[in-house]
Amino acid sequence: MSATVRQAKSMSSPGCSKALRQSVFDVLTCPLCKEYMHPPITLCQGGHNICSSCRPGLQFSGGNKCPRCRRPLLETRNVALETIARGLRYPCRYNGSGCREKFSMEEIAEHHAHCVHRLYDCPLRALESCTWCGSLPEVHGHVEATHSSCTLGAAVVGEGEFTWEVSNAECYQNSHHAVFALGDVFVFHKRFDIPQRKLFVAVQQCWGAQERCRYELLLHKNSGKQTALLSSVVHGDKEDLEQVFLSGDCIKVDFDMLMNFVKGTRTMRIVATRSQ
Repeated sequence: MSATVRQAKSMSSPGCSKALRQSVFDVLTCPLCKEYMHPPITLCQGGHNICSSCRPGLQFSGGNKCPRCRRPLLETRNVALETIARGLRYPCRYNGSGCREKFSMEEIAEHHAHCVHRLYDCPLRALESCTWCGSLPEVHGHVEATHSSCTLGAAVVGEGEFTWEVSNAECYQNSHHAVFALGDVFVFHKRFDIPQRKLFVAVQQCWGAQERCRYELLLHKNSGKQTALLSSVVHGDKEDLEQVFLSGDCIKVDFDMLMNFVKGTRTMRIVATRSQ
C-alpha cells in the first residue's frame, strides 16, 4: 500500500483530527460550484487545483485562466490529491442544518442535489421571477405569504390521493398554481389554446420522483351519469412545459367536451402510484 493511500485511509479514521480532515475537505472544495472535486483534478500554473466539472467552462469563457490567481491552466494532474480524494468519506455540505450522513467521492454530489436539508428555490421561481430560497419547512409559508393568489388548497380524499376543483371560468384562462401534497410541491399549469380550441393541463412535481405520481382531470355531471377521465404522468421539474404543451404530452380537452360538461364539475386529482 502506498504512503498516499495510507494517508487517505488514516484521514477517514476516527483518530484523525477534525481540523485536519476539514482542511483537506476545504482544499477539495471547488470555489466555483462548491462541490468536492473529483478526478481528474488538474493544476494551474500557480499550483491551485482545478475542478474537472468547472474546467470546461473556464476554458470556454474564462480565457483558460485559474479562477483564483488568473494564471494559465495546465494539463498536469494532482495525482496525490486524487488518491486522497478517493479514500475519503465526505460529510454533507448541509451538516450545519442537520444532515449527519457521509458519502464517497462518487456519491456526494448526487446526495447534495437531493438532501432534505438543502436550500430550496421557490417552486414558482421561474413563473413569478422569485429569487427566494430557504429550508424545506419554510417553503409553504413563503409561497402562501408571497404568492397567495397562486396557491391552491388540496383536499385529502384517500391514502396518496389529493383533489381540488377547477371552476368553469378557469378552464378558459392561462394560469399556474402551487399545490402542496404528498410531502412535495406540485405546480398546476393550465393553457387554453384558442386556435386549437383546446385546454391543455399539466402538473409538474418540484422535488420528488415524478414517476411515482399521476395527475387526472375528472369531468362529471348529472349525478355521475356522465363522466370523462383524462390522465397523464406528472412531469419532472427539469421538463420544459412549453415543449410539453407543444408536443401535447399532457392532458388535452376539446372545447366541445368542456361545453358538454359546463354545468358539471371539474376535479383535478394527484395520485401516488407504486414504483414498478
